[in-house]
Amino acid sequence: MDFYAGPGTGSAVRAFMRTQVGPAQIGFVLVTLLAIAGSQLSVLADIRFALVFGYLMLVPGYAFVRLLHIIDGWHILMLTLATSIGISSAVSVGALYAHWWSPNGILIFIGVLTVLAAFGESVLARFPTLTQVSEIIESEST
Repeated sequence: MDFYAGPGTGSAVRAFMRTQVGPAQIGFVLVTLLAIAGSQLSVLADIRFALVFGYLMLVPGYAFVRLLHIIDGWHILMLTLATSIGISSAVSVGALYAHWWSPNGILIFIGVLTVLAAFGESVLARFPTLTQVSEIIESEST
């Protein structure tokens, strides 16, 4: 299979449009929309807290950690928690320093990052790895 994406052969937008949408991507989108809707709508405070807190502690980190292809469940769980806390903290601190503090805005921004990470593997699979690029360059130069 030829993965070469040189000049005139495609762009990142076309690669994204050709991605296969699987159940994992659909799940990430639906859970993200559910958390944002629960935050925006007047849901009971206890339900809203559990929904948004659970989302922020698990979903963003797992969207990134699944790109690492780790097999051990405990490692996945610990990295998911650490990555989720890191993403939430970094976005919150960035919003604070930018004088753009809005809890709902921060949740939406984290949701966008999560959905992008969920589709990241599909998009990255469309482009060659460094090894493939070096093989292509070597074969063209000989």
